[in-house]
Amino acid sequence: MDFIGTAINVLSKYPLCDHCLGRLFALSGYGLENWERGRSIKDVIHMDLVRRVRLGEASAVDLLVMLAASGHGPSARFLMDRMNRR
Repeated sequence: MDFIGTAINVLSKYPLCDHCLGRLFALSGYGLENWERGRSIKDVIHMDLVRRVRLGEASAVDLLVMLAASGHGPSARFLMDRMNRR
């Protein structure tokens, strides 16, 4: 499993903050602080999930909710905007 898949698996069980998620991948991203690494991972996951939602994949919405629950602002804003349009 790649590190993005691992991050999704972990976040589906534990709503980790950016710092704690980044710490799990401390050997990756040399020169980055834990929070920067965690935020970057969440941003990449977010971009993929938004693409999947726009393609009509319903399960991606559940994963965006999971990401928002971990404190990822862009995911929360995307979900709120999506709800307001309906």
